[in-house]
Amino acid sequence: MLLRKASQEIVNSQDSVCRIIVGAGAVGLFLANIIKTENPLETLIIISKSKILTPIYIQYSDGRQVMANLPLALTPDMNFDECSQIKSKNIYFYVTTPPEYCDHVYKYIYKIAHKFSEKKIIFIVFMNNGFVDYKSFIDFKHHFNKNKRLLFYFVRALVVSGFMREKLEDKTIIKNTAGNKIYYGFYKDKNINTLCLFPKLFYESIYDKNIFLREKTKFFTNFMLGLVINKNLLQNEKIYTLISEKKIEESIRNYCLLFTKNELNYDFVREQFYSTIEAAGANINSISFAWHFGDKNTMDYFVIEFRKLLKKNKKSSLFFEELINEYYQK
Repeated sequence: MLLRKASQEIVNSQDSVCRIIVGAGAVGLFLANIIKTENPLETLIIISKSKILTPIYIQYSDGRQVMANLPLALTPDMNFDECSQIKSKNIYFYVTTPPEYCDHVYKYIYKIAHKFSEKKIIFIVFMNNGFVDYKSFIDFKHHFNKNKRLLFYFVRALVVSGFMREKLEDKTIIKNTAGNKIYYGFYKDKNINTLCLFPKLFYESIYDKNIFLREKTKFFTNFMLGLVINKNLLQNEKIYTLISEKKIEESIRNYCLLFTKNELNYDFVREQFYSTIEAAGANINSISFAWHFGDKNTMDYFVIEFRKLLKKNKKSSLFFEELINEYYQK
């Protein structure tokens, strides 16, 4: 069952939008608060496997703090029966979980979507780091092939911002340390109405037809930040004190060798890497943050996925294995 507060917020109108945040980390909770502030009458549901310490405060990059007004988070083990009462025709799922849990999210979406008896247009917006497998989305859609009432869309979105979650004894503070951009796109460039996809109160959403190229560059940037900064609570800009610029340039060149020239080029990866560090230099990357507090799963995910890529080029494999051994095995 949905918690009572969340149940009361169900809007019984087909013209309304229901937004479901999957994952209650810094990105998910900040997004949820912006959505609730901009559209207070819309249905907003948060799904989190861990307990959220309330009250929650939102802190902007200029230091302003406001108390968030959010529904209580639901846990994945609930049966979501009352979701059948949601009349909204458009359902937006925002996936903000760590990348290693990305495929698990389909189980939650399936449990909810299976309850709908009326026609729905369902957008699954992947906002997590790492790679998103489109084939997994297609396999998921096959479960609903006979259900003509449900129309699914796949959206890839990448957040270029710095967010931190600070847990205190009596509250949780979600901090935006820098940036407000969201780049988004679709597989095979589907024509989708994105007017209501992202809240406009804080975010600047930018359509990118090359979103999966951007995904590859962001994967590299996150990998390097997590690997080099390791489990230290250091700002992203401190990466320049831990690895030489020459080694960074070598890393970019060797990463590009893992793809064809049409897939990725050196100038693009280089520009994206340095601009990301500049935009979120004051932030502590989520990989190192989790690692510092004993959760190494995301870093392990990045190393595993990176090693899959290394099979494509022997020269790059030798270079990156040396780099991984230097920083990862500490």
